[in-house]
Amino acid sequence: MSFQNAHNFSIGTVYAVDGKSGTVDRTDHYIKELRNAACLAASHKSAERGDPPKCHPETRMAVIKDMMSWIDSKDSRERIMWLSGPAGAGKTTIAQTVAERCDKAKKLVSSFFFSRNAGRDDGEKLIPTIASQMVVAVPNIKEVVASQIQQDEALLTYSMEIQMERLIIEPLDYVRTHTNVENTKSHSTSQVGIHHSNVPHLVVIDGLDECKNPTVQSRIIKIIAGALQEKSMYFQFLITSRPELEIRNTFSSMDSSEWTGLVLDDSYNPDKDIKTYLPHEFSTIKRTHTLKKTLSNDVNWPSQKDLKTLVNRPSGQFIYASTVMKYISNNRQDPRHSLLTIIELKHGESRKKSSPYTELDALYTFILFTATDQIQEYELISSVFQALLFLSGSSIKSSQSLSGFLGKEVDTLRLSLVDLHSLMVIPDSNESEI
Repeated sequence: MSFQNAHNFSIGTVYAVDGKSGTVDRTDHYIKELRNAACLAASHKSAERGDPPKCHPETRMAVIKDMMSWIDSKDSRERIMWLSGPAGAGKTTIAQTVAERCDKAKKLVSSFFFSRNAGRDDGEKLIPTIASQMVVAVPNIKEVVASQIQQDEALLTYSMEIQMERLIIEPLDYVRTHTNVENTKSHSTSQVGIHHSNVPHLVVIDGLDECKNPTVQSRIIKIIAGALQEKSMYFQFLITSRPELEIRNTFSSMDSSEWTGLVLDDSYNPDKDIKTYLPHEFSTIKRTHTLKKTLSNDVNWPSQKDLKTLVNRPSGQFIYASTVMKYISNNRQDPRHSLLTIIELKHGESRKKSSPYTELDALYTFILFTATDQIQEYELISSVFQALLFLSGSSIKSSQSLSGFLGKEVDTLRLSLVDLHSLMVIPDSNESEI
């Protein structure tokens, strides 16, 4: 390590010994270089993300409770949590809520929200971004990180593996060994000796599947897992993503003691949360819409029948509920007419330019295009979807039964669906229902 056995270090005119420093002009210069290499727009606080979605206070309570228990645990061995779920399940909303809560509680080191459409899809910017936020969150580390860059100004062009070592692990090790840190009582799981629940220790990485290169997605997980083996690395990493093949395989190849997983499935009762969310949003429309005077007097709008329809349609997908409410709340349209459009919309009509489902169409079209482009099995995938619709309500929906129904080998069928875990639950067992 660059700082091994060091008692002081210097950066031009900057000197620091046990956290005490002189002038800071050169330190700020190198920290600015670090920020130029980072993706500042990926932070949970970035203005470029607009008003990011957050969980309604009375929804997602069970999954957030499980996540916070892991974050605050003094006994957990696993320091990576993977929150997975299909497209539209609400992973980003949950990650944003947890990041804000932990930031307020001084537990957050960094956050990075990947997004392919917003240009936040470059995995190579992840480590500089974490480091640029770490110098703010972790005391006494700013000068150490600046010194690393000053000693090798090409560092910010190096591989993610080298950057993790030089920008994060080595500075943490130096601070650990050269500063007096409060709460240095022995910690049963932290290799650092810092009671990590009392200091910033959480890194949130949302939407890893939105990183543009699947190989880089896998590298990021492996780099993090490797870094957590170092004595100085006391961080926890919360990673969210769709259950894409590369990510699934990477986690599956890791030791079970290295990570823990949560799946946004029916066990968290999303329909109950959606049932709570929708009335709250309609109440907001009645208070804030251009037609609020008329709407507030209509006690029968929306009807219980319409609410029930909206709750039953999403199949646990929060993105459906939020997309629908965004369409209905448009101040340039009568929300009563918009709701009627939603209720009466038939299959096949969502391709209209003015459709309320335009965003959903774009999301699912991208996933299907990516899958069929990779395996050249468009016709088989199309046949599977048609069969699932045709057999809706029947018990013939396992891989084994579908293969017989379609006249295909079960392995051929499973290979055709390998990139569609973002859209449907595909069990490992050939006998379980898809």
